[in-house]
Formats: sequence, structure tokens, C-alpha cells
Amino acid sequence: MKTIRENKSTPFYYNLCIAMIWLIVFYSSIIQYKVREIPYGMLILGIAIVVFYFLHSSGKPYNIHEQLTEESIWMILFMVYMFSIGTLFAIKRTSHFSQSINSLQYLFVMVIMASLIKGSGTDSFHIMLLIKAIVLAVIFILNPVYYEADRYSISRDLNPNGLGMAFATGIWAAFYLQQKRKLPIILLFALIAIFGFCIFQTGSRKSLVAAGLTIVLWFLFCYLPEIKHKGAFSIVISFLFIIVLLIFVGWVFTGLYAGSTISNRMNRLFYETTEGNRSQMYRAGLDMIKTNPLFGIGFTGFEAIYGLYSHATIVEIPVSGGVVGAIIYFYAYFVSIKKTFCLYRKTKGARESMQAHNKIKMIMILWATMLFYCTCIIHQYQFDSFIIFGIIFGETSFIEKTISDKLAHSNSKEIGMRYIIPSNKKEIYKKTTIGSKYFNYGKD
Repeated sequence: MKTIRENKSTPFYYNLCIAMIWLIVFYSSIIQYKVREIPYGMLILGIAIVVFYFLHSSGKPYNIHEQLTEESIWMILFMVYMFSIGTLFAIKRTSHFSQSINSLQYLFVMVIMASLIKGSGTDSFHIMLLIKAIVLAVIFILNPVYYEADRYSISRDLNPNGLGMAFATGIWAAFYLQQKRKLPIILLFALIAIFGFCIFQTGSRKSLVAAGLTIVLWFLFCYLPEIKHKGAFSIVISFLFIIVLLIFVGWVFTGLYAGSTISNRMNRLFYETTEGNRSQMYRAGLDMIKTNPLFGIGFTGFEAIYGLYSHATIVEIPVSGGVVGAIIYFYAYFVSIKKTFCLYRKTKGARESMQAHNKIKMIMILWATMLFYCTCIIHQYQFDSFIIFGIIFGETSFIEKTISDKLAHSNSKEIGMRYIIPSNKKEIYKKTTIGSKYFNYGKD
């Protein structure tokens, strides 16, 4: 009876855990700005997520390597390092400890998200990103709030760059769901147009570049390869549609971009990165690394010295944690990117792995945008970044596990067939469902 109760309760706590993650994401990006900010709201929701996750995991053997992703483990090690070694060398320990607590809350949500995706392959969080972007777009279009310098947001307390990032991520989520045939192509283009317009209104340069990067990479690596499998007539129609669409988009983009706030800000970008504020920040960061190259000066150490935050993960992490901390942190990136490329090669060309291959291509596109963001935002301080990393780490680990299970199943079938097929029969070759390997049956 105990086993039956556990099996019945597991889906309940699993769904509750997902619902609470949805709630904390919507609270952090919408509710606290447009409805009401609840004291310790993020902390309360975070604790609820952890409790429901452990209730979901109870009643079954817990293996940390099976439940957690390798990337999550490295992220946890980085936070342990910053709480211990980082605190010792922090030049402003109060701010360092406060940011450590915030990042730890974000980390818990990311780790649990990645674990849930790894275990079930759920698309719930991809859908969550799209719905969040849609809700934000509706609020933004109906009631834009002036932020500063002709830039708009949904609240004076929400930086337009964060809002723009939500729209850019929404574009990626729309492409992802369309690849899985869960979103009509017409609706996809409509959402891209709406999110693109909203990004223009925020004046967020990084979001515009990230959205453009996502669209171009999807077109080159997802859309064009699919056209090749269609008939000649469909290919001609598709290319005519693309030409008309590009002309229309170019005409609309030119009209919106010319003389806009985001156009003026983009024109200043080259100067800022070579001679202006951004360039000075990078030089200041390099000088700060030299003060304690091994262990860094703690979270928010850059801001304590320079007066402004660094605007870049590639600057903030080495300054905060030194070379040791940077190696631990960015090794999680290395593990995930290496895993993604390995899965891309394994799933390429196999018809049975086509869906997994398409998902991996979308993860590669998402990784490209996150690496770009490393130059202009601080992932360790952004809750949205942790959410995206949770999806990346969980998705690749689920696909890796699925492929390993299929390979193990194929190997077991091979062994069984050796005993069933007589040795004097003609050799039988059967293509596996993974890659282009062949197994030999009846050779013995």
C-alpha cells in the first residue's frame, strides 16, 4: 500500500512544484510590479518550491547524479565557494552576503527546474516563457510607463533591459514550440512582430541583438534544412514567401528604426565599447582582478569600488571570485556546451532522433544568445538567467539520458537476438535508432 500511495502522490507534488515555479517567475516579473509586492515573497515561494520538490522526490532512492545535472552541481560548487572563500576576501561583506543569498535562491529554482526537466522532459517551462512574454506584451502595449530617456517599461521599478530580455526569450520559446508543431506558423510570425515592437519601445540594445541573433540562427539552422525535404513546388513557394516577408519586414523595420531611441543608442554602442563607459568598466575590472587574482573581491565588489555595476558576466565573475571562482563557474558552461555539441552530432542524420536533433538545435541557439549576454548583463545577479540555464541544463540532460536508454535497450536486444537466431543463418544487420551504427545479429 505504501508504494501505491507514493505513486499517487508523486504527480501531485510534481505538478505543484511546476505550478510554484510558474508563480515565482510571474511574481518576479509581473505581479510585484503591477499588483503588489509581498514582503519576502520570493523567499516564501522559493521555500515552497524546495518543499514540494523534496515531497515529489520522497519515497524513491535519491541519487544526486541521477537527479541533478552535472552543470547544476558545478553551479552549486561555485556558490559554496563564494559563501566560504568569497566571503573571506570580500571587500564589502554585507553586500556580498546579501547578493549571495539572492543568488542562492535563484540557484535553488534553477537546480530544481533542471532536475524536473531531466526526469520528465517537460515543456512546461518553455510554455511559461512564452506566456510570460505575451502577458508582458499586453500590459506593455496597453499601459506603457515612461522610464527615462524616451525608454518605456511596465513600471518605474523594472529596468527596460530586463523587460526586453523577456521579449527576446519569448521569441526563442515561440520558435521552440513551433519546431515541435505546437504553434501555428502564422501565430509564430504574429508573436515575433509583437515582441519585436515591444523591444523597440524598451530601447534595449542587447535585447534587439539577441532577438535578431535568435531569428537569424533559427532561419539558417532550423527553417532552411526543413525546406530541403519538401517538393520542388513547395520549395519555390517557400522562397517566394521568404522574399516577400523579408521585403515587408525590412520596410517596417526601417520605418521604426530610423530616428528611434534604440537607433540612437545603437549608434553610441561602438564608442561605448571602445572608448566610452563600457570600455572604462572593462579596464577597471582588469585592474580589480589584479588586486586579488586568485580569490577575487566578492560579489558587488566591482560596484563598491567603481560606483556602477560591471554590466558583464565576463567581468563580474573574475572580479568577484578570482581565477579560481571563474574556473568553477565557467566550467559549468563548458560542460553544457560540450554536451550540447556531442548530442548534436549523435542525433544528426537519424530519422528516429529528428525531434531530439531539432530540440538540440534550439538549445544551441539559446546558448548563443546567453553567451552574447555574457558581454552585457550579469547572469549571476539575474533571476531570468537562472531560469534559462535551468531549461538548457535540464533539456540537454534529458536528451542525453534518453539516448543512453535507447542505446542500452538496443544493446540488450542484440544480446537477446544472438540466442534466438541460429548461428548457421545468414547474418542480419539492423540499423539502430541512434546515429548510423549497425549491430550484427547471429554472428556467433
